[in-house]
Amino acid sequence: MKMISKYKFFLLCIALIAVSTIQSYAVNSGYLGYWENVDCNTKGITKFYLNKGLDKYSLGIHVYGSCHPSDCDWGHTPLYVYGIDTNDKTHQHATAVYEMDFSITILTLEFMNDGRLILDSYTQFTDNSNRQNYHSYDIFKKVSNETETVTPKCPDLIVESIDPDKYRKGDKEIIIEAVIKNIGNARAGKSVAYITDKTNKQPTGNLYDAMEDVPPLKPGESVTVTFTIRYKGKFKPKIAVKVEADFKKTVDECNENNNDKTYQ
Repeated sequence: MKMISKYKFFLLCIALIAVSTIQSYAVNSGYLGYWENVDCNTKGITKFYLNKGLDKYSLGIHVYGSCHPSDCDWGHTPLYVYGIDTNDKTHQHATAVYEMDFSITILTLEFMNDGRLILDSYTQFTDNSNRQNYHSYDIFKKVSNETETVTPKCPDLIVESIDPDKYRKGDKEIIIEAVIKNIGNARAGKSVAYITDKTNKQPTGNLYDAMEDVPPLKPGESVTVTFTIRYKGKFKPKIAVKVEADFKKTVDECNENNNDKTYQ
């Protein structure tokens, strides 16, 4: 049995709790606003905004970390609040997760009765750099009621172009290139691209096809995928192909209806 790492187990627990509780309460609007670290010399998180989420049951957090010459923008992520039991509506505890290219950071927040906020962050590096994972503890104060407009963060995969004539081998195999691009504003995880030849059919009547893996793509990033379609007999040289991004629907996209492109 494949063992799951401790941090993945913790993330899974957070996700399960969030899904089960997000529909059960409204958030405390007194938490909304702009918060600053009381330590102006911190090397960690310097400030953040707490905003309304995309529905009335959730919050969003927009974090900034210490960088030079200006703070690093971590972006916006959902924040889930919790009571000390099922009857507690004060919701003085919260969690958020930031998954970046090189690390995963788990944030736990506790809203204090004196108006301050305690933030614990747990960072694990995932880039095989052998850097030490670390925890930090900070205290924040709310300095204004200013919030930001929350916009959805989601990937969006499209087939940007198809080149069926770049390579060709013999009369039983054809190589076709397609460019898959993430036009969304969030990272797209691993996916699968799929191609069908709409002109040539197999003896069974099915279309010839092929699938290829697509690596994770940052916003605006693209990758060229090379498909090889193998035929059992000669194929018509004038082919019509259809390529579909995220064929297995493993990526939660902004738009699920713009994944395919046809060349003929």
